[in-house]
Amino acid sequence: MCYLVPKPLGNGQHEVGYLVLPDHWGKGYATEVTAALIEYAKEMTVVTELVGIVNSKNGASKKVLTKNGFEYYNTEKEEQSIEEYFRLFI
Repeated sequence: MCYLVPKPLGNGQHEVGYLVLPDHWGKGYATEVTAALIEYAKEMTVVTELVGIVNSKNGASKKVLTKNGFEYYNTEKEEQSIEEYFRLFI
């Protein structure tokens, strides 16, 4: 499963995301899906920035984003977790 949705803030900012079932972890699917979503976003004239939001404990997802050119830019504490924000300008 993957998605590309508008962020509530607008201004061309969209969230990129994926969900991979545990049986398929470590096989490169998240990296491939993220790369495909980036290419898709480049075709959309309204997208200027992609944002990935990751639980701070999820090192694998942080690696997927940085491997695809995203850079860390913010950390926010949620109710029960700490979320790290990564972005990629298109």
